[in-house]
Amino acid sequence: MLTFLSLETGLEIECCKTLTIDCLQNPGPGTIEISYIKRRARGAEQKRLRVRDGGLGTPGGLIRKLIEVTGFTRRFLPVESFQAASARGLTTLWPVLAAKSVCKDHLSAEIVRQLNLYRDHLNELFGTINEPVIPNSSEGKPWRITTRQFRRTIAWHIANRPFGTIAGMIQYKHASVAAFEGYAGSSKSGFRAEVENQRALGQLDDLLVYFDEREIGSTLSGPAAPRISKALDAATAELSPLPVMIADRARLRTMLASLARTLHVGVLADCFFDPGTALCLKQAANAVNGKTPLTMLCQPTRCPNACITARHRSAWAHSADEARAVLKEKRLSSLQRSALQHDLARIEAVLDDIDRDTDVPRKG
Repeated sequence: MLTFLSLETGLEIECCKTLTIDCLQNPGPGTIEISYIKRRARGAEQKRLRVRDGGLGTPGGLIRKLIEVTGFTRRFLPVESFQAASARGLTTLWPVLAAKSVCKDHLSAEIVRQLNLYRDHLNELFGTINEPVIPNSSEGKPWRITTRQFRRTIAWHIANRPFGTIAGMIQYKHASVAAFEGYAGSSKSGFRAEVENQRALGQLDDLLVYFDEREIGSTLSGPAAPRISKALDAATAELSPLPVMIADRARLRTMLASLARTLHVGVLADCFFDPGTALCLKQAANAVNGKTPLTMLCQPTRCPNACITARHRSAWAHSADEARAVLKEKRLSSLQRSALQHDLARIEAVLDDIDRDTDVPRKG
């Protein structure tokens, strides 16, 4: 459950273990904030993450269900454990039912003990005293397993979900998608090779999301929208008369493979990269190889490779809010105010396009 929650929210397992029954705060239209604790070398910090909120298919809805389930479970806590927890004001989302002196009353510490008991169990079954199946530490002692050691495992799973690199970049506080992917591949364990081997599959999965959304009536905006829409519609026409949702996905992957190789997901727009028309390469005097887009130079309303969907709306809306807030500053010069007003008009035009597209009725 912790791993599933981590994948759904983008929080590390260590952060998921700090969730409490009152962790959902400041609800907004379709969103809510998760309050959690981030442990760093200099100490613990209270952090917040705004996520989607709705049914069980959203992070907010999933946590709300967990609060409901564990609320029911608390009724069955042993009396002595319940009294001790109440005395200390224990509000963890992960209470431990076992009434044993060797057990903690919350999962945060108990899960580490259970992991290491499982390590001992494996060593006893499959190893020997001199050659344990899980190698000892450099000091010759049993390797102590903690949930922090699964940080990159979670990163790998996040990176290989549809559009997961964006979620990973935000949660791991990296400046760009490339930084998140670079973090994932910095070890000598072969992790980077695994990410690279899965990248093509991930791009296909991302494009299949485009395809499925197109089939239920979603439209695209941005300079690349006509080109991508035409390619997706061509795939639909070739699959006809098969119902799209039961069409051969392997065949569909083959048809879209060439287009998928050019897809690079982004915060404000997705890039269907064509080096011949990419504005980012024209801006960069010393582009390294011209084989990948320079996302920090992206101009999503001008570049022929940029495609904007409803998924990008929150980032554009945030930019509009920031521009409006700055325009309230009375000390702006006339040039600064004019530039901001022009930028705000451009952002609002993008938002209008997205909102108009989401109002399009579904096919059929």
